[in-house]
Amino acid sequence: MATAAAWLATAPAQAAVLDFSGDICGVSATFESCGNGSVLNQGYGDIAGQLDVIYSGLFRWGSGYNGTTDVAYAGQNVAGEIFLSPLSGFSVTLNSLSLHSWLSANRNTSLVIRDGSNTLLAGPGALSFGTTYNSGSLNLTSTNGLKIQWGPDAFNVGIDNVAFTVQATQTNGAVPEPSTWAMMLVGFGAVGAALRRRQQVQLRYA
Repeated sequence: MATAAAWLATAPAQAAVLDFSGDICGVSATFESCGNGSVLNQGYGDIAGQLDVIYSGLFRWGSGYNGTTDVAYAGQNVAGEIFLSPLSGFSVTLNSLSLHSWLSANRNTSLVIRDGSNTLLAGPGALSFGTTYNSGSLNLTSTNGLKIQWGPDAFNVGIDNVAFTVQATQTNGAVPEPSTWAMMLVGFGAVGAALRRRQQVQLRYA
């Protein structure tokens, strides 16, 4: 049963995208509707029991960043940061993201990805673009978190479509494949049914 519990603790990976849309603003535990310049709620993007998303002074804007809708940005001449922080027993993989310039003007910025210990994983990459920068496939994974940093002017460059995956980890590093996961669940069901039948027989002859 202890082995079964250990396997059950390893849930399938969860994919998520921060698109900064909807009622995701406010500084209280309750999510509020957003206007342009509203503070992002620190609860937005969290996956209960698995991952916290931490925003460093970021705001939400609805339109004007290269014609796209809903981005996160920081103050003037300030770098922006989003910290994807997995809880104990989980890892996070950053898959991709996009950056958008204000009013489609040519912008210069630098994109850096660090882990939770501030070890550099990618960048600094100096970017010069007129409309939108798409990162492409990043596939950066860490158990102590990933920090997405862009700037120094994250006021005129907003971030959007931050795609990431959260995966449970095990001490032996083994994670069951989806087919194995399904077979295990079927097996546990069969064991449970057998135990119920055994109990019924014992009661019948008691």
